[in-house]
Amino acid sequence: MPDDDPRHARAALTALPSRTPFSDGPDRTDPIEVWARLAPHHPDIDPTRLLDSAAADGWRLLIPGDPGWPAVLDDTSGTPAGLWVRGSGDLPALTRRSVTVVGAVAGTDYGTRVTRDLVWDLTTPLAAEPVTVAVGGLVGDINATALWVAVAHRRAVAVLTCVRALTRYTRDLFADVADSGMVVCLAPPGTSPALGHHTARIRLLAAFTRATVLIESGLVGDAFKTARTAHLYRRPVLVVPGPVTSRLSAGPHALLRDGSARLITSAAEVFTVLDRS
Repeated sequence: MPDDDPRHARAALTALPSRTPFSDGPDRTDPIEVWARLAPHHPDIDPTRLLDSAAADGWRLLIPGDPGWPAVLDDTSGTPAGLWVRGSGDLPALTRRSVTVVGAVAGTDYGTRVTRDLVWDLTTPLAAEPVTVAVGGLVGDINATALWVAVAHRRAVAVLTCVRALTRYTRDLFADVADSGMVVCLAPPGTSPALGHHTARIRLLAAFTRATVLIESGLVGDAFKTARTAHLYRRPVLVVPGPVTSRLSAGPHALLRDGSARLITSAAEVFTVLDRS
């Protein structure tokens, strides 16, 4: 590996098996210096092999400063060392008018129906200005529903921690995402994610779209954390109200009570928020 190649250094840093993988903080730590210090402790990480193997499978590494790097991430904490991406889209263009959709892993019929209808109306080509929908992979009923609908309208970005063990079903789905949008992965393709990548995925989903929509959640879990993080990043948080008898209304209703979120009941209200942000 060239000693002065930041792309090789960042590729290696995304593969760290540590609890807290390298990320760019406010002090902009030099990735080359960090990797030079860590490399002797991780002889199994070969950045050249990572980059070559990824390229052979259609992946590439985006790093800060690249034309396709979403500059919006540079203003947030915990920016990842790099993003492994696959797809024909341009990430800054895809996320310029976009929302993140998150929700409960085990959603109700109500939640999945609302998700289907809302994402359909947001992404349909019949809309005056359809949006791109970012989803955290297929983790749960709400995410899966949102991703399927967004893919149907070729308006999807999937954010994953890793792509090591995809089934034929998920491989085909993410191939469809990549055909018109983008699949974004924090760990190098074919490797296992570090524990810290889980938190990084939440931050990424919260940071790089214009707003986050929460549909059903409890007071803990990834969906609720993503909405909270989006609020910390000063992104609009939009929630769909739920039945007061449902425990999955607790998260959205709590955000409404403390003023962290705005209530929405239709795609038209989401468009209005995006037009004003």
